Amino acid sequence: MLYRVMNQCIRILPYKINHFKINIRFLCEIPTVKEKQTTELNSTIKDEKLQTERYPGYEIIYKYPYIKYVSLFHIFKRTLMINTVATVPIIFLLYQVNILSKEVAFFVPLFASSIALSVFIVGALFTNQIGIIYYKDNDLIKIAYVNQWGKRTDIDTRISEIKPLNSTAFSTMKMFRNVHITSLRYPLKLYVNHSVISNKEQLASILGDYE
Repeated sequence: MLYRVMNQCIRILPYKINHFKINIRFLCEIPTVKEKQTTELNSTIKDEKLQTERYPGYEIIYKYPYIKYVSLFHIFKRTLMINTVATVPIIFLLYQVNILSKEVAFFVPLFASSIALSVFIVGALFTNQIGIIYYKDNDLIKIAYVNQWGKRTDIDTRISEIKPLNSTAFSTMKMFRNVHITSLRYPLKLYVNHSVISNKEQLASILGDYE
């Protein structure tokens, strides 16, 4: 009996360690590793269900979980290019009124342009990248991708409009696959690595040999 009383007191007793007040009852409520994994799994399932609510009746068979960062990179690229273009005439005007030296007026635009060009080249690898593929009724397809300015674009298509992939047609550096759709003038990039594929057989029936 005395042990139970002491145990209950310890659970709610606040301690001070290095001037920090710690409530033991709060620490007892911290989930274990298994509970954390269960919580993360449930949140992932919940997120996927929220995604399907955008298009009721459609199933998500492919999802690139890092597409948000791809979009943010393109937005950064766009902002950097706009600022670089705006900086060049300003630097030239400052040079004309003798505020900046010739060396500075030459070096700053050159440095800014080289940075912008490098970001633009890297961004080209992730332009028109597929983020989600929705599937319905063995034929209807919705593809959500991010364009070169970081904006999400959703298109409707059918399996018959998608050119099947083959194992020998690898894209540059074998990082992604180019998905050609007859209704689009440009290919979409499909990254298989680090992606979430819920139905590999169905994705293969739509895209062909994507691996």
